[in-house]
Amino acid sequence: MSTTSSGLTTASSNSPHPVDGPETLSPSAALAALREKRWIDDRTLVEEGVAVVDLSRSHSVLSVEVAGKARWILKKYREPRGDFDGTLARERSAHELARRLPELAALMPAMQGSLGETALVFEAFAGHQAWTESGVVRPDVLRALAHMHVASTAVVNVHASPLPWTLTVMDFDGPSLFWSSEAATLLSQLGRSPAAMAAIREARHSWQPSSFIHGDAKLDNVLLADDDTGGFVFVDWELSGCGDPLWDLAGLLFGPLYQAALHRTKLGADPHLMESVSYGLGGYFDTAPAASDAARFLSFCALWMLQSACTGLQSQHLPREHAQSVATACEELLSGREEMAAALVRRAEARG
Repeated sequence: MSTTSSGLTTASSNSPHPVDGPETLSPSAALAALREKRWIDDRTLVEEGVAVVDLSRSHSVLSVEVAGKARWILKKYREPRGDFDGTLARERSAHELARRLPELAALMPAMQGSLGETALVFEAFAGHQAWTESGVVRPDVLRALAHMHVASTAVVNVHASPLPWTLTVMDFDGPSLFWSSEAATLLSQLGRSPAAMAAIREARHSWQPSSFIHGDAKLDNVLLADDDTGGFVFVDWELSGCGDPLWDLAGLLFGPLYQAALHRTKLGADPHLMESVSYGLGGYFDTAPAASDAARFLSFCALWMLQSACTGLQSQHLPREHAQSVATACEELLSGREEMAAALVRRAEARG
């Protein structure tokens, strides 16, 4: 961390975006843009101090702190490689929709404005990622997501959310980059299973674009408030649009299945695992889901697992043997989804 003579402090977290470029935003460029908009002035720099912290992952993301407290999040969007990549236009549209859909606004940090045509500025939210190894999701998070899904069914003229690439890649009309990477071994493993292939194609055919969805609603994209207010927000709405609400739900609840797969646990044989998933479904649905919905949800969970394993293997964050264990569990889940779905429904009905 270093401090300049102007009072700007910069910090890096081993970011792959050290300098400005077509897809990056440096701390100095961010400061210049904020000063140009008169959101920061010389008095603030000198008397209060401004720190810019690089939080970049898939996009260039900076946190701007004033007097030691985060005030804005700046996010610069890369040029999309295809429909499977998020875009600034989708994120901006989601925030515009939130102006007339309070259930959606309740899930979002406020958007403050834009920096040119490639970056957006959001109000900072003092929170931490909701992800835990147990994968337990707070019921109020699930309920708020369900309320937004239901409320948004009445909204018209909303762009479609892109189909998840795991729904399309096995038919070779998804992103080809995964077929030319380490992840190709996992895709080929599933491709040799007729039952798994049939389940993936059925999930694609049964995709129900009935609600506005986040599109990437994994727990990494849910922030829980650091204070005791119980607040939370969903971030990164760049894949949002009209889509299947069960895709969002699966994104929040597939974690325990994924962790079990890493430990080579037989998914259908672990009653505690199924109880955990059933508990999550109970937080979202008012009544027991239909067996067909439960089966589609489990297919989506398997595809979320596959997506995580492929990206983890490609980024070298997941060892090959662990990724192969996940692919095996995906095959098990896809092939046995109807039996497991019936068990989930029975649990939900017994719970009342």
